Amino acid sequence: MNDLLKLIDRFQALKAKTGAGKTSSYQLTMTFDPDGDSIEIQWGCYDIADYPRMYETTSTRVDLLSHMQQEIGKMEVAVEHLSRTVN
Repeated sequence: MNDLLKLIDRFQALKAKTGAGKTSSYQLTMTFDPDGDSIEIQWGCYDIADYPRMYETTSTRVDLLSHMQQEIGKMEVAVEHLSRTVN
């Protein structure tokens, strides 16, 4: 559980670099399929480069942490690239 909370904090820490233009920015929603292994993740990405306002991905329970690490890593790169082109 602590690893999951650390990843959520890492995602939401991007707000310090981009600001939060909308209340949906940096919200995170997870929906667990009660009959299967899939987890739908809805990321509030309004202020992350050219990501859509609500970005959706799907993972499995086993791969959830690595899936989130990969997605957050991509977002961090996008934010870093955007900040270099703006400055």
